[in-house]
Amino acid sequence: MRVADAVLVLTAAVAIIAGRPAWDGQASGSITVSPIGADAPTCAESFVGWRDATGTERPWTEPASLRSNGALLACPPRDGTMRFDLMGSAALGRHAHALVVAGGTTAFDGEVVNRSRMTLEVSERTPVLIAFVNDLYRSPEEDRDLWIGPVDFTTP
Repeated sequence: MRVADAVLVLTAAVAIIAGRPAWDGQASGSITVSPIGADAPTCAESFVGWRDATGTERPWTEPASLRSNGALLACPPRDGTMRFDLMGSAALGRHAHALVVAGGTTAFDGEVVNRSRMTLEVSERTPVLIAFVNDLYRSPEEDRDLWIGPVDFTTP
């Protein structure tokens, strides 16, 4: 996946947050995205943490959660290695579907059945995206969510 494609995926995730349907939450397969304008986030500046579509930042040292369809963006302040866990819950027999894109490369695209450990080599100001695309809530017992563990960031 090219960096431009990663921005399009992020744009699609922003569209999800804005309430534009992109996936029905039950189907399996890939996600089709298309550009929706100049509102796609970029890495014009670096920050240490996750930023959501509203611009709210969360520090990497704290766990983050996506309890509805959405995405988190990171723009690393320097070259290094990011390590974190993805954890998901299931609803109606399907687990949380996560998409992780780093530096224009899809690092993970699938259901998070158990804990998945991510290790990403990243460059300064290169977009890192985690998107959750198949939220479902039917009752307190049927609630599909995605959690991101604290990030361990090391430099070479």
